[in-house]
Amino acid sequence: KGNKKRLEKEWRAEVKMEQKKKMGLATTVRSMESFSESMSVTSVVLIVFFFQLVVSFNLYACILVLVAYYEGYENSWMRKVTWEDVPNQGNVRKWYNSLYFSITMMTTTGYSDFSPLNKAEQVLANWMTLHGILGFSFLTGCLGNALKRLTDHAQRVYEDRRLMMLAKGWLQQHALPIPLRREVLTYLHEQDRSREKLGEQQITADLPSYLRQRVSRTLLNRLGSEVCEFLASRLRPISLTEGQ
Repeated sequence: KGNKKRLEKEWRAEVKMEQKKKMGLATTVRSMESFSESMSVTSVVLIVFFFQLVVSFNLYACILVLVAYYEGYENSWMRKVTWEDVPNQGNVRKWYNSLYFSITMMTTTGYSDFSPLNKAEQVLANWMTLHGILGFSFLTGCLGNALKRLTDHAQRVYEDRRLMMLAKGWLQQHALPIPLRREVLTYLHEQDRSREKLGEQQITADLPSYLRQRVSRTLLNRLGSEVCEFLASRLRPISLTEGQ
């Protein structure tokens, strides 16, 4: 009995542990799905670009220090400045100055306080400048594309809002039944289409046939029997659904 109870307790503990793992995995999956839905392609590209930019700054700073070490500190870019004795500074200070040099070169700022003094540094400076020009041109293009998409989205939202306000006023003006109003507004809200003109004709044209027929029938029932008989005798339907 003692072994049976112990085995049963261990089995229950393992089942609880498996359930916790499944719940944790499901929570992680849901979090990743919500994160992926909230992140756009432009946001991911910008994050990757900035990470690559930081890595490039640090990489070129380390290469500058390495080139100065092999060429000799006295014959390198470190000797260019006169207000600080960079060659005799510590490693952290040398790295900081080289990082500053790489940032000014890649951003094409060029304060001329640091500049190459040998061929290796000259080749590296040219490459850093080209890298910076191409990288920041790519960044400018991504930002412009993101702003364009935001502008288009804002324009669509503005047009949808105008149509909804116009449709709501038109439905209230003609005193259509509240359930029918809700169906019409719900259908118009779910549509995603560009609208060049907004008007009463556009509202009814966007509706499907069954909603358009219900709206028309509700409006025609208020015209009186004589008008309805006249319309029935003089006009013929363009299209009929099955069973009508």
